[in-house]
Amino acid sequence: MTDEILNVAEFDFGITRLAGEFHQDWRCYAETPGGLVHTWISELGEQRPKKVSLLLEDAQRMLGSELSAASLDALWNACVPSRTPARFFERDGRDWLLQVSDIARGWLAENSGSELDAFPPCRHDPLPDPARHWIEKTASTGGLVQQRVSDSEFLVAWGKIADSVCPELALRIAVRSLLNSAHPVPAYIYEELERRGAAYGYGEFLVAALEHLIDS
Repeated sequence: MTDEILNVAEFDFGITRLAGEFHQDWRCYAETPGGLVHTWISELGEQRPKKVSLLLEDAQRMLGSELSAASLDALWNACVPSRTPARFFERDGRDWLLQVSDIARGWLAENSGSELDAFPPCRHDPLPDPARHWIEKTASTGGLVQQRVSDSEFLVAWGKIADSVCPELALRIAVRSLLNSAHPVPAYIYEELERRGAAYGYGEFLVAALEHLIDS
């Protein structure tokens, strides 16, 4: 699926885009977290089946990894823009992703007739070393994630995503985390992320969301 990202989502997509919906006012749009997933899917507009497939792909790849529930909590909480920890949902990170996966799979089965039980291994190239080293250093010193997220848990979990799940997803998680923490990004790192985003097929605005954080 992710080989066909271009023009599907100019901004963010998949699990990281869904996390962005859980801002402090999310209850204005749904009574439950699962209800917000349904609401978000209903408002996706053009190419909705493709976008829901990308969400399901993210969730399935994360669930198929060796990441613990605590690691999945750390990744989700780093991507959520409000002070809403995963335990607020009365589920740990793995249970929450299972719920998201079930909702996405159910919508696809009902609306597109798709039977998506497995995805091919991620084929995206690794992140460039300078960008990866900067992300890991920033996370290790407490600058990448919000205060309520464990730096060490996030660092380990993010490394596993980059190494054994999909570096493309790792990049989106890093971008979303930086947006939430508002940590300055050196110009040379931004350029590395922008180049890699283009190689992954991102639309114009995904990495560009960090432009206001460039430390010149």
